Amino acid sequence: MGKGEGGVSIIGGADGPTSIFIAGKGGKVKLTTRIQNYFLKLKRNRVKKWITANPHTLEEVVELMKREYGAEEVSQQSHNYLEQRKCLKASLVMRHRPDLLGELDGLGAARR
Repeated sequence: MGKGEGGVSIIGGADGPTSIFIAGKGGKVKLTTRIQNYFLKLKRNRVKKWITANPHTLEEVVELMKREYGAEEVSQQSHNYLEQRKCLKASLVMRHRPDLLGELDGLGAARR
């Protein structure tokens, strides 16, 4: 082994457990790395204090979607909305509760 290198030895026996030995300079960290780690830890702690989990109302979420992502509300009576809702229901049932389909369960399995 050269200077600063580590070594790994694996000792295994047919009649017992396998052991792994790691040799090297463990614990020696550069001063600059320790300083960087210290400041990263401070920053991480500040961010943890800053982040809070606050629940939002549905209206607040809708406003955020409109403002940030350009989403638009559609009428719940529109044909496109009703069709997408039916497809979503069918997809959820087929994925999570295929037992509810009864005899129709075989049709979904045949397509896969």
